[in-house]
Amino acid sequence: MKKLILLYIAIIMISTSCSLDSDLFKSNDPDIKSWELIESSAENSTVTMSIQHSSPLAVEWFKSDFSDYLKSEYGMTLIVEEQPLEKTMQMLKSDLTNELEIGQYDLVIFENNGFKSALESGLLYTPFTDKLPNLKAYIDPGNSEFKFKDGLEVKGSLAPYGRNQLSMIYDQDIFYETPISYDELLEYAKEYNNAFVYPDPRTSLEGELFVVGVAVRDVDIDRLMTVKPNKEDVYAIIGDGLELLNDLEPYMYLKGAQYPVTTAEMDELFAGGELVFSMNVDFEHVTSKLKEYEYPEGASSFVIQEGMMGLNEWIGIPFNAPNKSGAMVAINELLSPDMQGSKYEPRNWGNLPVYDPEYTDSDAYEFIKSVKTKSTSLKQDTLLESRIPEVPVEVRAIIIELWTDHVLNPTIGD
Repeated sequence: MKKLILLYIAIIMISTSCSLDSDLFKSNDPDIKSWELIESSAENSTVTMSIQHSSPLAVEWFKSDFSDYLKSEYGMTLIVEEQPLEKTMQMLKSDLTNELEIGQYDLVIFENNGFKSALESGLLYTPFTDKLPNLKAYIDPGNSEFKFKDGLEVKGSLAPYGRNQLSMIYDQDIFYETPISYDELLEYAKEYNNAFVYPDPRTSLEGELFVVGVAVRDVDIDRLMTVKPNKEDVYAIIGDGLELLNDLEPYMYLKGAQYPVTTAEMDELFAGGELVFSMNVDFEHVTSKLKEYEYPEGASSFVIQEGMMGLNEWIGIPFNAPNKSGAMVAINELLSPDMQGSKYEPRNWGNLPVYDPEYTDSDAYEFIKSVKTKSTSLKQDTLLESRIPEVPVEVRAIIIELWTDHVLNPTIGD
């Protein structure tokens, strides 16, 4: 893998400014020499990670597959400690206040939120991503969803390492053709009256992503990345994007008088035949439910091609990490084809890669294509074709407030 990294750097440098007779192949290039020093410093060292994650499979993957990989490649020991992100941030703030230069953690996982506070409080070592060969080689620098997090430009303070994305669930024994747009979804809701609903966006991540996805489906997402998080400015951008949800209400389960609190409630209604759709952010959800005999035999997955919301997962380095070289090497390997493919493997974890087929080298992307998934689960490529990038958490919260005002409890004149 180290040789592959150096090869890709060489290719990139050649394509931009270097000639074949340069000293690049003698490892005299400053970037390569710098990375070699970082790797050398990381070998046989210990790296400690703080993680809070909603999936037990994620924690287990870091403790086993990823830890074993770092040990085999670099002799590194990865210590994974489960701890609420808020507690980790409090510890780092205390370290900063007390000018503690050597802290406890080298890596911190940001599954959902927390980046904005960490960056603005000076708790992160930044920038560092410009040093990572795998990020340079495999991840599209022009992809806007990797430029922003929590309404701020990342600017090398975090590295994206994983994705998830909302998808829909249906029963092929009821109908085979699926809606490709939200207008078509409305027609399905009319045809199968009282058999469609979405989870309450105030209590369910899936419900939140569904509502936000509907609201922003025709919007320039980049405008939402840095908009001031207030109702007036957000509403000015999304306009009548929520109106379709008002159109859906008369045909919804219980006419929209009650929303399932969780996707587990949605699953029960779907399995019982009361709903014709369910939804989940886990692309393997249907396959898992079929294995457990908790879904109808004809259950399968699809995405609304007009767009469905996705989220990214990130990893950072604390400002006082005791082993910054080890942390960077670990993150670089997390972005390697081996590890991106490993965590995508459903039996390992089932976390979507951060590679894009239109950018990532075809040989590297073969690791992704080689991962076997059941026909009831959606492939990475299919999901990406209909992906709406992550909208900042504060903006999503405001859109849910607007949903409450204009859909759940509409006033006269709405």
